[in-house]
Amino acid sequence: MKVLIVEDEKDLLQSMQDYLNNSDMSCDTAMNLGDALSMLNAQRYDCIVLDIGLPDGNGLRVIEEVNKKDYQPGIVIVSAKHSLDDRLAALNLGADDFIVKPFHMPELVARLHSVYRALTPHADKKQIVLNELRLIPDEMMFFVNDKAVTLTRKEFELLMFMINNPNTSLTKESIAEHL
Repeated sequence: MKVLIVEDEKDLLQSMQDYLNNSDMSCDTAMNLGDALSMLNAQRYDCIVLDIGLPDGNGLRVIEEVNKKDYQPGIVIVSAKHSLDDRLAALNLGADDFIVKPFHMPELVARLHSVYRALTPHADKKQIVLNELRLIPDEMMFFVNDKAVTLTRKEFELLMFMINNPNTSLTKESIAEHL
């Protein structure tokens, strides 16, 4: 998994990079908004670990730029800001998860894997068939009894989340966290 880490605290940035690299991830880093946007335009990333409070601007601008791309990497916010408004703003803009500092590195790895799995379900398959349901993940298409059903991106992601967790009772919290 290729990850872009955007964090302005040098020690934390180095710790995250070392830990993620040791967890079989390939990491690039940026310490400010300008560098993050440049790197995002130069390469494709599977996931982005993003701090909101950056010295040259709000990290949420990175999410706005990602939303303009033809692909959607997973975005995990790592921030000292822990108010409900901050979390909702990030999640409503398109972040996939939110971790409040301080946090444990194994949790960050688990959340990155979870986001990546949710965004690339059954990547080796062209379509997923479950009884009368048929999904084509690459094209975000959904059919019931071979009739197309129009879904928003979030609705499609929620459907994929539920399909990827069969025979599991999903709590409201896990669904809200995923969305």
